[in-house]
Amino acid sequence: MASKFQNHLKNHDINYIPMEFDGKKIIFMKQGRSAGTAVWKHTLRPYVYSRNGWSGGQGCTNDDDISKNWLNNVTDDEIKNEYFIFTFTRNPFSRVVSCWGEGNRHSRGMKCSPDFDFFVKNELKTDRDTDGGFHNSHYTPSSVHSEYDDGELFIDWHGKVENIQKDWKILCDKISIPYSEFPHIKSGHTVKHHYKHYYTEELVEIVAHYYKRDLELFNYEF
Repeated sequence: MASKFQNHLKNHDINYIPMEFDGKKIIFMKQGRSAGTAVWKHTLRPYVYSRNGWSGGQGCTNDDDISKNWLNNVTDDEIKNEYFIFTFTRNPFSRVVSCWGEGNRHSRGMKCSPDFDFFVKNELKTDRDTDGGFHNSHYTPSSVHSEYDDGELFIDWHGKVENIQKDWKILCDKISIPYSEFPHIKSGHTVKHHYKHYYTEELVEIVAHYYKRDLELFNYEF
C-alpha cells in the first residue's frame, strides 16, 4: 500500500529531495521561486556528495535502486520517525511576482504575459485545477509542501526566504553541517521593482484567495 506521504507528493506533483549522509536522513521540500536551487544545487548537494551520500527525487543524479525507488518504498512511520523534513517559504505576493518575471523570459517552460494584471486574472487563474492547486509546480502553495490535505503537518522546520541568511545558519545547525554564508544567485528574470509595485487592491484580493492557507500557516501578509 502506498504511504500517505507518497500519495500526497504524487497527487500534487511536488518536488522533493530525500538525502542521506553521515547517518542523517533528510528531505528537502523544494518549492519554486523560493531559493530552492541555491539551497540544493549550490549548497547542500556539493556537501552531500562530498560525504559520499546519496539523494533521490529531483536530486537524483545516479541510477541506483535506492534513489530511483525511494518514494515507492518509504513508509509513513519512517517519514515521521526517521527523517528531518524542511522547506523554505516565500511571501506568496512576492513569489507570484517572481513567477511572473521568470515566465516573462520564457524560462523553464514558463511563458507569461508581460502584463502582470493579465497574468494574475487570466494565466494564474486558468492554471489552477479543480481542488485549488496548480498544474505548474512553480505556483504550488507552500502549504502543500508542508501539510497533508487533512491539515496534518509533515515538515519539521521551515525557513523563510525573507530571512535567508539567518535561517540558513539555523538549518546548518539543525542538520549538523558546516556553516558558510548563503550564496546570492541572480535569477536573471525581468522583475525590476519591489513586489508591491505591481499590485492593485483587486490583485491583492485574488492572490490572497489563492494562497489563503500560506498566509495563515506562515504568518505572511501583503
